[in-house]
Amino acid sequence: TIGGVWGLLGDGGAGRRGSEGSGVAFGEVLGRLRQVKTVTYRQVTTLPGGQVVVTRETVEMAGKYSRTEMLGPDGQGGERVRGVAIYNQGRMLNLDPERKVGTLTDYTNGGKDVPHRLSETHTLEGLINVNTQDAKALGERMEGGKKVVGYEVEKKDFGNEEKYVVWVDAGTKLPVRVVETIRPLPEDIVGMVPATRAVGGA
Repeated sequence: TIGGVWGLLGDGGAGRRGSEGSGVAFGEVLGRLRQVKTVTYRQVTTLPGGQVVVTRETVEMAGKYSRTEMLGPDGQGGERVRGVAIYNQGRMLNLDPERKVGTLTDYTNGGKDVPHRLSETHTLEGLINVNTQDAKALGERMEGGKKVVGYEVEKKDFGNEEKYVVWVDAGTKLPVRVVETIRPLPEDIVGMVPATRAVGGA
């Protein structure tokens, strides 16, 4: 399970039918998300077996730059950065703050400014490519003192069943939370436990 987004989202009839009075269409939200240059968010991933991984992500939507901070408890009720991975135009820099070491990996094979895009398995890339006509409205609720509008949409991809639950700020028409659940399709993989990622505001 991947739980949590922030950002922008919204179109078609399905979006409007499910959000009467909210003024937010799902296709419109997705259209705005596609126009965003850089997004920063907190992601909580629950892996099969119950292991939880927490990261803070900064992603350039064009795909050339990303920064991932691996977070862990600091022993005082807070969090500390346990590791940092920075990808920039074909090179990956991994930093270990505790050991004070870093490693640089070059993926360009000698190329210059090799084009790079987000993987299609990335939560953001998967979300902006869903069929807006399949979106189901979840109604409205208050979250953090703001009215948010919810949508649920499912799709099948890479042998998996993927479900996105998206909550959008009714004022800005930007996503404030996205929960993605990934479940292997029975005909492809049997007995696997679904993974969930939650993406939330940084």
